[in-house]
Amino acid sequence: MSQSPLAVNVSDESVLKYKQGWRALNRLLHQDRSFSGRERNCVFINCEGKGFADNSAISGFDFPDDARAVVATDWDFDGDLDVWVSCRNAPRIRLLENRSLNKSDWLGIKLEGDGSLVNKDAVGAKVHVLTDQSDKPIIRTVYAGDGFLSQSGTFLHFGLGNIGKLDKVLVFWPDGTSYEDKGINKSAYYSIKYGNDIAQSIKIPELEPTTESPQNIHPDEEEARIVLPARLPLPDIKELPKIQKPMLVNLWSALCQPCIEELEEWSNNIKKIDYPHILITTSLSDNRVLFDEPAKFTAKLREYKTDNNLLLLKTEMNAGHGGKSGRDGAIEEIAFDYEFILK
Repeated sequence: MSQSPLAVNVSDESVLKYKQGWRALNRLLHQDRSFSGRERNCVFINCEGKGFADNSAISGFDFPDDARAVVATDWDFDGDLDVWVSCRNAPRIRLLENRSLNKSDWLGIKLEGDGSLVNKDAVGAKVHVLTDQSDKPIIRTVYAGDGFLSQSGTFLHFGLGNIGKLDKVLVFWPDGTSYEDKGINKSAYYSIKYGNDIAQSIKIPELEPTTESPQNIHPDEEEARIVLPARLPLPDIKELPKIQKPMLVNLWSALCQPCIEELEEWSNNIKKIDYPHILITTSLSDNRVLFDEPAKFTAKLREYKTDNNLLLLKTEMNAGHGGKSGRDGAIEEIAFDYEFILK
């Protein structure tokens, strides 16, 4: 993906590369490609300066979704953070409710500016929380955006562990002034407004418990299929005879095992009939479908075909299972296929 231009007056070459990058991205979307390589979602635990531990599977976070954005917020107001995840594919959004049995102390604070000296959402304000367990404050900052295509809740959440009491809460407003409060209790929500010397306790709303929604997940089947986001027009193939009855067009993909097995079955049952123009492509360095398989299929097809139509085998000498590397290489391969169809 090309970088977007950083100025208004840029060269035509820079604009062209930017537009070409978007065209390539849209083409991948229509091909049902995955941005993440179909990797499962991951979550890691901070081991307090000793690295991170993979907690993906045990937390239930490792869905095979093509996830894009994540938001952490106390959705059910029970003191721990829940997670919203949005995805490019279905389901488009998930709520992962935190049901941990480890009930530790916490604090939630919502800041509000006056709209004049401090913006209404208090963006840029910082809150320091000091407890009886440490001399170092726990610091949170109000951001206008804290993730890709996402924004966490307006409450600042503090995980306190198991403490005795809160010593004090310090608020540093964007205009340079500060506010200190020593009367705030743990495991509660408070609202602090700019210019007001008293932190107001927020009553936690009574919510109905969340329930899991059933997911319409199709079972694994022997057949392989690709659901297109939109119908694609069929190229005008003038060489084919006019067919006045329904015609079945079979497409095979070397990415799926059922397709390979079906293609092998067809190879073993080739009949001596007329075939249309056929182009068979392969790559020399394909480690999943060796190049000799398409070669054997082509040889057998030449033996059985009874027509004079084209039967071509194209072996790409500098490519692997996914074809040529780079955007230009992929475009060249697509252009070659189109040229064969349209000629």
